[in-house]
Amino acid sequence: MTLTQSLLIGFVYYVAKSNFLAAFETVYRPLVCGWLVGVILGKPAEGAVIGATINLIYIGFIGAGGATPGDPPLAGTVATALALSAGLDTDTALALAATLGLIGSVVWVGCLTINSFFVRIAEKLIETGKEKLMWVPGFLCPMLVRVFLCWIPVTLACYFGAEFTQNIISVIPGKVIGGMSAVGGMLPAIGIAMNLQAIYRGDAKVFLFAGFAMTTFLGLSTIGVAIFAVIIAIVYTNLKMNKANS
Repeated sequence: MTLTQSLLIGFVYYVAKSNFLAAFETVYRPLVCGWLVGVILGKPAEGAVIGATINLIYIGFIGAGGATPGDPPLAGTVATALALSAGLDTDTALALAATLGLIGSVVWVGCLTINSFFVRIAEKLIETGKEKLMWVPGFLCPMLVRVFLCWIPVTLACYFGAEFTQNIISVIPGKVIGGMSAVGGMLPAIGIAMNLQAIYRGDAKVFLFAGFAMTTFLGLSTIGVAIFAVIIAIVYTNLKMNKANS
């Protein structure tokens, strides 16, 4: 992996963590950032497949406040990059992605901790009547923190990580690699189970089974089910609101 490719992959992670241009709804997802990593490395299809598989781990991902149980874009970028560079299979990449996600949550807490010091700078600017400089502690400083804690580390991990990963894999016994593959194969099921646990509540139960029935017996595609789901959701919401108003 070249330095330019590593810098671009680091930039993808930086954008995902900076929420530029609705990046949280797009690049933040392992499916998207994995595909972007594949494009950078000249393997877009392989990157999309690995990213989509990693996305299953975080399909039930919920971050409450500043607390996050993982870091989806770090798992999607670095794990995909290392998997494509070192020739890892998808299941092993999943196990690596889970570990990277946990490490990324620590990095995120570090960013929030450092950014909290900028609040005092903003208060000083307000007290001295220098509101026009609020963009410095409110935007510039947090972005610079992300450069040092997000962009640079991921760039170094990708640049030095491929060869380093290959050397480690050659040393690790085959049983350990097999165990990582087995664990990685279980992770998507856990992600789907977490998502089902959130959906299978109250009135949503009947819609869950309706979706399965429409797919199985009517042979509808995912897009077709999604269209019907939007229509049903609008009708259901209107009925609920009318009932509440009456």
